[in-house]
Amino acid sequence: MLQQRLQLKETENHCLRKEIDGLKKDLRSQGSMTSSSEVRLNRALEEIERLKYNIKENKMELKEARESNGKELQELRIKNKRLENQKADLSNAVKKQSLLIDNLKRQKLHLEASKLLNITEEEFLKILDWTITSKSDSPKTVTKDVKVHNKVDDVKVEEVNCQ
Repeated sequence: MLQQRLQLKETENHCLRKEIDGLKKDLRSQGSMTSSSEVRLNRALEEIERLKYNIKENKMELKEARESNGKELQELRIKNKRLENQKADLSNAVKKQSLLIDNLKRQKLHLEASKLLNITEEEFLKILDWTITSKSDSPKTVTKDVKVHNKVDDVKVEEVNCQ
């Protein structure tokens, strides 16, 4: 009986040891799974932190880019306005120069006409400045002198008889 009891206790002890060994194995496998899960969790947490940091940087870069683009857009608008004003100024200058060119052409035509008129006037005066000689028996000669007062609108011709 004692031996049976002893045997029973030994089998019970053996069963318990097997159970303990099984539990230790389970504990080790659970520990390794837990540690691998913790490692994966830590890596995932690190990845999340890194992604959060990247998101934060991207948001800041986006904000800076928007501000920079806004400033650049404003500068381009100012430059565009300035160029439009320059274009308008140049257009006005071209119009004024065109008017001046037309005016100079008219002045040139008037000067040419005036020169032609002066040439014609000189020829006319040469024609009027003649000497009349009498073909009579007497040696008496009559000379006519013409005085011309040259004014723009008014030409006076006076006859002077000389003997």
